[in-house]
Amino acid sequence: MDNKITKRRLSDFLAYEWIMMIIIAVVAMIVWELVYTMAGVRLSVGQQFKFYFDETVYGNSSAVVRLLDKDQTLSYDILELNAESLSSDFNVLSTRLSIQEGDILITDCKYPTEGAEKPEEVEDKKIRLRTMVDSYHGYSYEEMLLDAKTYLRKYMLSTYENSDAVFNYVQDGIFDAEKIEKSFRSRMKKDNRFRKESDKKIGIGLETQRIERLYKEVVDFSKLLEDDTENLFYRYTKYSQSRDAQEKDIDKQAWADYMQKEINRLTDKGIAGTVNKETNETEFIYAINLGAMPTVEGKTNPSDLCTMRDSESAENVCIMVFDFRSYHPHLQFETISFINTIVRNCSTLLDA
Repeated sequence: MDNKITKRRLSDFLAYEWIMMIIIAVVAMIVWELVYTMAGVRLSVGQQFKFYFDETVYGNSSAVVRLLDKDQTLSYDILELNAESLSSDFNVLSTRLSIQEGDILITDCKYPTEGAEKPEEVEDKKIRLRTMVDSYHGYSYEEMLLDAKTYLRKYMLSTYENSDAVFNYVQDGIFDAEKIEKSFRSRMKKDNRFRKESDKKIGIGLETQRIERLYKEVVDFSKLLEDDTENLFYRYTKYSQSRDAQEKDIDKQAWADYMQKEINRLTDKGIAGTVNKETNETEFIYAINLGAMPTVEGKTNPSDLCTMRDSESAENVCIMVFDFRSYHPHLQFETISFINTIVRNCSTLLDA
């Protein structure tokens, strides 16, 4: 039987079977897509770490990423690191945060009238940082520290889990290996990276390192918040700017109620805050001012990482954190490691 393929036979076959060929090709692509999807690692919200440069800030994302990589800041469970510069023409932050796509915002705490030739003619007197804190899940540093400590206590040996002194300095042998393993196996149940028992054993080791590293970062962050460097931290009463911006008394009262509710919530958690002598309102830390950090020769200048768009300095540039811990409780506190890395590389504040 003559089965030789010729141009004539191939032409006749394609003339009558081309539809079937297209169907087979489409099915093959769908099958491969399914195989790729099932075999690949699906990123959860927390596994994607993202920091933003606000529209008032010029940022050098490559320089920031280099610092993070150099210090191995982020844990094994952060599978994707991204940065984005926001634009005043089309600010997508609200859209991004609606799906919890964000961890850090590098913005500014400058008074709009500062440096203006005619301050009285400045219409919008809102401070950018305050606007972002009010509108976009602003996380007070004190609450973030308290929540991180609470999170770590779940993995500690019973001897230490109720101790406050355990966070005064780094101690060895305080974590319970069984608690860490149990938590890891539970939350990584559907993670394709850890299907085999051998892979799970490796993962448990990485998880232990993650928790021990976070503990060290929390101890340092606790020390950092005790620093009294002038203007280092930006303290604010959440929702007070939104309250003051209202024209109608009924709207002012609504925002005042939000403000008081937030103060009460933090106070009930045991966070004291600081009373502003001028306003008599309780304030909490919502950012660290990069321009106020004391630097020395041999350290990275914060201005090499970011500046105000109308300046060559990092003065008034600050770092705030988004609170999405209800969506990714295990990876929320990578933000503490991020802040500590910037502080260590740009200042002497966390030097031994």
